Amino acid sequence: MATKTILFEDGTSDGAAQTTTNTGASQVTTNTGTATFSTATKSNGTYGGRWVSGSNLCISRFTATANNNNMVFEGVCTVPTALGTSAIGLMTLRHTSGPSLVFELNQGGMFTIYNPALSSSSMLTTDGTAATGAAYTPTLGSQYRISIVAAGGSTTTASYTVKVYTRTGTTPLAYRTFTGSNLNANMLAAIDLGVTSTSAPTGTVVGWDDVRLIDGGTTEPGPLVTATPLATPVVTMAKTEPTVYGGTDGSFTATWPAVSGAGSYKVSTPPLAGSVTSGTPTTTTITATTYTWTAQPAGTQTVTVQAIPA
Repeated sequence: MATKTILFEDGTSDGAAQTTTNTGASQVTTNTGTATFSTATKSNGTYGGRWVSGSNLCISRFTATANNNNMVFEGVCTVPTALGTSAIGLMTLRHTSGPSLVFELNQGGMFTIYNPALSSSSMLTTDGTAATGAAYTPTLGSQYRISIVAAGGSTTTASYTVKVYTRTGTTPLAYRTFTGSNLNANMLAAIDLGVTSTSAPTGTVVGWDDVRLIDGGTTEPGPLVTATPLATPVVTMAKTEPTVYGGTDGSFTATWPAVSGAGSYKVSTPPLAGSVTSGTPTTTTITATTYTWTAQPAGTQTVTVQAIPA
């Protein structure tokens, strides 16, 4: 099992053209459209991928590390800002003989899956069923994390579980499991990202970022989120000297402003008795923004405060 991660971070500028060299794609096909790096479609980092349709489909194709009858796809999609008169393909999962599954935004504004083997489309619903589930309608122009788990262990059929989340959410907004063609005969091999349908209106915009393609995978990897480091607390020190020479009834207090995003603070000093420059540090974790050490001798003390995410 191997994971191919596609982050679109090798662009030289906003709007720079995608090529097979700077994306790792096996092909970039635009048909008078454009495939670029864009700050507008990023999920994390500096850029995402952006495709604007021209006279036909507009895609970048990425091959899996190895062909496999089990495959997991996950990525953050920026959906089009306008609907077409028919479904717009946003991503196509391909096997060795052609398309295996197409993730779409249909003309009614709902997420659907097109199954080429059955020449049929099915809606993703809020409870995962066709009978009782409500169709989910995404906000046009917004970002959603898409997860597809393809399992082809059977010699006759395969199953595809498709889920839609908010960009960083862990509870699906809509999902569905579908039956497809035998993946033992035609193993999954690649994905097409962009405007993957030939009937999309000229100027249709699709974005992708934080894409992972896991050959041999059977479970969702979850959101790929780069945490923003918390700010370093700015510490102010105050002290009370011992009342007599050589005494140990002094104290010192560290205070700092609250750090946005912090749930607690790790406060460390060198040893509080004897040498203050060597030995095992004294460390405590607190939720307050002040800490006082008592029973201290005279001298200089060093304090380190680290903000811990909530």
